[in-house]
Amino acid sequence: MPVEFSTPVNLASGSHPTTVITADLNGDGNLDLITDFSNLSVPVNTSGRTGVSVLLGNGTGQFAAAQLYALEQNSPNPLYQEFQKTVEEQYQKIIETQLQQYQQFVQSLPPGVTLPPFASSFTPPTNPHSPTLINPITVRSIATADVNRDGKQDLITTGSVGIYESQGAVSSYKQRSVISVLPGDGGGGFAPATHLLLTGLESAGSMAIADFNGDGNVDLAAIHSGGYVLGSHPALRQQISLLSGDGKGHFGNERTLPLGQDTAGIVTGDFNGDGRSDLAVSTFNLPSYSYGSSAGISILLADGTGGFTSTGNFPAISSGSDLLAADFNGDGRLDLATSGGYLPGDGAGKFGTAVYSATSVPLVAGDFNGDGHLDFATAASGGYGPGGVSILLGNGTGNYSYPVQVTSGATPRDIVVGDFNKDGKPDLVTVGYSGFSSTTLSVVLNTTTRSDALVIAAGVIDASSESSGGLKLNLAKKTLQLGAINQALNGTYSSIRGTFQADQISGSSGKERIDGIAGNDVIVGLDGNDSLNGGLGNDTLMGGKGKDTFTFMSDGFNHQTVPFHRAFGVDKITDFTPGQDRIELHRDTFTALGKRLSFAAVDTKQAAQTSRALIAYSPKTGRLYYNENGAKSGFGAGGLFADLSNGLELTVRNFSVSSNV
Repeated sequence: MPVEFSTPVNLASGSHPTTVITADLNGDGNLDLITDFSNLSVPVNTSGRTGVSVLLGNGTGQFAAAQLYALEQNSPNPLYQEFQKTVEEQYQKIIETQLQQYQQFVQSLPPGVTLPPFASSFTPPTNPHSPTLINPITVRSIATADVNRDGKQDLITTGSVGIYESQGAVSSYKQRSVISVLPGDGGGGFAPATHLLLTGLESAGSMAIADFNGDGNVDLAAIHSGGYVLGSHPALRQQISLLSGDGKGHFGNERTLPLGQDTAGIVTGDFNGDGRSDLAVSTFNLPSYSYGSSAGISILLADGTGGFTSTGNFPAISSGSDLLAADFNGDGRLDLATSGGYLPGDGAGKFGTAVYSATSVPLVAGDFNGDGHLDFATAASGGYGPGGVSILLGNGTGNYSYPVQVTSGATPRDIVVGDFNKDGKPDLVTVGYSGFSSTTLSVVLNTTTRSDALVIAAGVIDASSESSGGLKLNLAKKTLQLGAINQALNGTYSSIRGTFQADQISGSSGKERIDGIAGNDVIVGLDGNDSLNGGLGNDTLMGGKGKDTFTFMSDGFNHQTVPFHRAFGVDKITDFTPGQDRIELHRDTFTALGKRLSFAAVDTKQAAQTSRALIAYSPKTGRLYYNENGAKSGFGAGGLFADLSNGLELTVRNFSVSSNV
């Protein structure tokens, strides 16, 4: 295994943690942990029901007993009293409006009209929706910063406080966003929290912290805790609340920025290289209650005085509450990663076509195998039951390997990465489900001893993140060579991914899917109904016995939608058998193709260039062309892409068109 981790060690941190972060709170050079807790056994409106839990690290991967800091310190809590007051004030405004409307109605009546007795003596009734129960503060996210400029780390939490109003036999629920600040003492302890009720959001969730207005104080940007949470004000889910810090531990001067789409996550970074802290927000549209259908990332560039200018919303593969800003493709510019993949940045505040990776939420990044390239750690599927953490290895150019599960246990609800035992390797701490409604805080230490990026998992061999040389693989002989690695294989593998260099891959008698990725590869399927994709480069493909599929797409690993280019190379197919084998063309690479493919057999290259057919084959030469512009002169953006045996009797039935492979 290229990466290995220890068995998870569970930590007592207070009940029901949902999120976790790390920081050095006491200045001893060791990373500490901060999570939230929710003590459901404590009555509502009393101190200690919810808050934050602090576990100080000792630099060996172990942590001291959790210290709990309740967000509610008084009963009745002044925050709740303020919320009750606003609810009562809102009701009185409703009554006043009703009375004004009634008086206008009376004044509009013709002379001599007699009013009903109850109307002539109208008096506003008492509030029938008086608050009967107030929920405690629900923590959505936690951050650390020196909010009061005393040189010590403080804690900031976002969340909500809710109130139930009785309406006869029915109760309604209202909530308000709340920002809480716990001043740090520099030794890992914290003073009682101060709170601020927001007007802009129903429930503050993910936040980004930076000096947005250039006054030297920490400011805060927060989004709704999740647009999928239904509420009575949909527009509130489509905006950011900006709060200015005063340098004394308080936030105020709330402003809101509308985005037009529901929000999921937020991160700050300098996306246009002007030295200012900009904002990126992952977004989606709510009606389908699905993150994937219209996911995007909105970019807001800072002007240095607290204002922001939008550069647009850039389509993403999916959306999630975790949004990472880092250089994932090695071009020196900040990219943005979220669930499903990352968007490459251009360094000027705009982002390109999303690059696929099998990531989900939660999501963190780190160099887990020590090869100098950023990798991903994400949740392995498992729901509320068995699951764990999967690692996707990066090769430094923006491509990521097959996800390999490295830890057992429940599917994590949150992950944080850090070197907790100071051995130079990034470790993981997770908050994972231990039941339908309970969660556990766990430490998982990195025990990796080699730095290669070769992934061998159940049914999969993936060398796409390895840069030490080309892959030499023979599944029939069960041998593998990659750089300094010589390994005997003892399993059955149906999915093989090569490197970005020249590979020699030979299959077995079984059914395999082989992706050469890039480089001038030689791929032999042998027996079985194989699927071969050379990827970029001038590849040699031999299907062998069986019904084989030869796939042509822009990038066989990341499934990208890059249009056809002559630099992709020309593949030589040595044993194509009409009526048995087929050629699969990816529609997002061969962009002129519709659902139905047009094909023609032609005598010459010149005939192929002027044919109405989009795919043309010359039996005399065996060459296969993509005629992107149809009957117009030339191939347009197309050209030669495959070299088959000459004299084949090909028809349109020998081809298929796909959108996703």
